[in-house]
This record gives sequence, C-alpha cells and structure tokens, in this order.
Amino acid sequence: MPRYVGRSDTDVRRRLLRHCSDQRGAYFTYDVHNNPANAFDMECALFHALSPQLTNRIHPDRPDFHETACVFCRSEQQAARQLRNLQQPSAPQQ
Repeated sequence: MPRYVGRSDTDVRRRLLRHCSDQRGAYFTYDVHNNPANAFDMECALFHALSPQLTNRIHPDRPDFHETACVFCRSEQQAARQLRNLQQPSAPQQ
C-alpha cells in the first residue's frame, strides 16, 4: 500500500536516500517523465487518488518556473461551485 507520493525535478537518488534515512518506507517505485510539468501532473493524480492513505497531507508543489495548475483541484473546485449554485435559492422571477 502506498504511503507517500513525491517527485524530484533534479536528483531522485538524493530524494530517495533522504526518505530512507527518515524511515518513511523500505520500497519505492518511480516513473520517468520528459518534463517537470508532466511529472507534476502524475504526482497530483496519485496524490488525489491515494490521499486518504498517504502520510503526506500537503498538496504537491508546482515545478519551479511553471504556471501549471493542478487539473484535479480545478475539477474539484468546479464541482464545488456547481453544487453551491444548485443549493442557492433562485431569485424570484418578475
């Protein structure tokens, strides 16, 4: 069962060694992506899908120098707005 989701835009070896020294887990898996934005999208997808069982509770940070927004957060925000609009009483028509 996954316990932590993360990424490294510079040095995955150093990141994994730090997690091993913190005793966060004994096993890992990784994916290689062609740019930090794609890696961020995958990290967000895993974070949102697995968040109830993960030890990391803070949303993944965007890559440096990218204006990329989390597509999953936008979907949740849009759904929440639509729900709020449905729950608001409509104004009387004249």
